[in-house]
Parts: sequence; structure tokens; C-alpha cells
Amino acid sequence: MIKKFLLPLLATVAFAAPATAAITITTQTRSFTLSTLDDAAITARASNFQNFNAAGLTGRRLLGVKLTVDYNINGRVDATNNATGGTANSRRRNVSATYVLNAATSGEGFSVSGSNSQTHAVNNVAGLGTVRTLNQLNPLFSVTQTLTSNLSNFLTGTVTLSTDASALFSSLPAADVVYSAPSITGGQALLTLDYISDIPEPATWSLLLVGFGMVGFAARRRQAALAA
Repeated sequence: MIKKFLLPLLATVAFAAPATAAITITTQTRSFTLSTLDDAAITARASNFQNFNAAGLTGRRLLGVKLTVDYNINGRVDATNNATGGTANSRRRNVSATYVLNAATSGEGFSVSGSNSQTHAVNNVAGLGTVRTLNQLNPLFSVTQTLTSNLSNFLTGTVTLSTDASALFSSLPAADVVYSAPSITGGQALLTLDYISDIPEPATWSLLLVGFGMVGFAARRRQAALAA
């Protein structure tokens, strides 16, 4: 009789054990500009996050910490076509410039990196000192990583992440064309930390309670039948 009673109970627990859903319980962001880049690099630019308040977990566990970094720059360069002589058509030149953004962020177990490039080209630029500004040099990209172990640092102290970034410029060689020094008119590295916890799904708890209720009801009916 005990075996017949326990089998439905164990089946109910096995199939209705509370599942959990991952939720973001808090988010922290830090940002800094990349405007100092000009064919150069920022090395070990630190971003300090305040320690996470563990009380915010309210009894739940910290499942993971997700880092998302969005990098972008806005670059420009002037191209001057100094071609002279000949006809207007013979003096025309094609100009092109490219910026490549490389960046990486690391610390506290995180290690993310990436790169992207953006090219702006203008064809048939007239000569005799005609200037064209190539300002659509806007490489951007996003990287992400989630840590699920060794999370104690995120609960006990300041979290420091370091970012290295560089912007590399190249241009399309063309006779009589002179390019100005490239520059960055704006840019940013945006770092976001998402703290992930879990919460039991209400529907699963309901299923579990119904299962126990059915087992109890069946047991009472069996006892009543035996007593009769």
C-alpha cells in the first residue's frame, strides 16, 4: 500500500518540480568618451562599478552577471583634389577613407573584444583644390558575455573593468589628392552590467500543489474504502 501511495507522489514531485525563470534584478551602466582617439589608443581606461547590494536579492540566488559593451566612434577627414591642367573630366578623382575601431574590455573574469570598420567614398571629385569632407566614418559594434561562476566579487566590493581601444585610419591613394589629419568628432564606450537572479514560475507551483492535493484525496478515499 505504501508503494502504491508513494509512486504517484514521487511522479508528481518529479514532473512538477518548480522551474525557475531568469530575471534581471538590477542594471548598472558606466560610459566614457573615445573622443581622444586619433590614430592612437586608450590603454587600460578603468570603469568602476559600485558593489551590488546583495539585499536586493531578497533571498534569491545570484545566477549570473552579464556584461554588454557598446563601442562607437564618429570620424572625419578632408580630401582635397589638387589636380590641374587638362579638362574638367580628366582632373576628377575618386577619394575614399576608412576608419577601423578595435576595442576590448576585461576584468573580474570578463574578456570581450571586437572590431568594425566604416568607409566613406566619393567618386569624381573635381580638381583645382576641391575639398570633400568624408565624415561617415562611424564604425560601431556590441559585444556581450555572461559569467555564471565566481560571482562573489560582484557582491562584496567595487567592480573594475578596463577598456583598450584604438582607431586606425586608411585612405585610397590617388594622384593629386591630399588628405587632412583624421579626427574623431565623437565616440563612446558604454558598459552595462545586468545582475541575473531567478524566481519560481507561479504556474509550476500551482501544478505542484494540485498534484499533492490529488495524491492526498486518493489516499483518503483508499483509507475510507478500507475502513468500510
